[in-house]
Amino acid sequence: MKHTILSIFCICLFLASCANDNVSPITKKGGSVILKIDNVIGIQNLEYDKTYSIASGEKYTIKKLKYYISNIQFMKSDGSVTFLQQDSSYFLVDESNSASMILSLPQVEIGKYLAIRLMIGVDSAKSMAPLEKRRGVLDMSGLGQDMYWTWNQGYIFFKMEGIFTDFSGKNDDYTYHIGGFGNNGSSLNNIKVITIPLGSTECEVSEDKKLTINLIADISKVFNGKKEITIVDHPIITFSPFSTDIADNYSAMMSFSSLQYTIK
Repeated sequence: MKHTILSIFCICLFLASCANDNVSPITKKGGSVILKIDNVIGIQNLEYDKTYSIASGEKYTIKKLKYYISNIQFMKSDGSVTFLQQDSSYFLVDESNSASMILSLPQVEIGKYLAIRLMIGVDSAKSMAPLEKRRGVLDMSGLGQDMYWTWNQGYIFFKMEGIFTDFSGKNDDYTYHIGGFGNNGSSLNNIKVITIPLGSTECEVSEDKKLTINLIADISKVFNGKKEITIVDHPIITFSPFSTDIADNYSAMMSFSSLQYTIK
């Protein structure tokens, strides 16, 4: 219960920051920023159907990997925060679609930034918004059709499926569909807000240069982030209390890699 209360408190602070005096919405005058995400397993590039191992000795492959990134904010050294217009801040990263791992942010306020803050998942307001307000990757009849629980009225924030080999050598399927934002009277809230420092120096957003921020998502953290997970003990995880352990683990998966500037 303490864990749940703390998570909800942190998320409320994040969403409330959008109304804070130190938060600036994106203006019409801005620069182009690309967030480029590279999914990896440790130091290896992630590949579908390739065999990987975890600390328990189990082996696994990945056949499907999707997750939502939303509510992106840029943080300055003075503590102020610039956020994207909300409708422009929802992305679905799909390992089978390389274009989905390039997040285009066309109008980021000009300035220098030390970090970015983002949400892994979809905020409760958007999850409960009228259907006409949920387009693009949130469209349940389109790009988001397999990322929504109709029976639970909520988005699947993180989806990972594949095959694992247990200690006896037997192969079986595993399915991790993680979601929940405290809806339907449940205290289960797996929205994760993370801050990613952008190296030792500030990055600059300007009108004359396009900035590319390269990020790494280490998917192996699903099994060994804050808690070691044994697949054979939890091969199928959906809307259950244990899903919080998976969400806590993958909240540590993203890190900064490098910056690139391109003259327009």
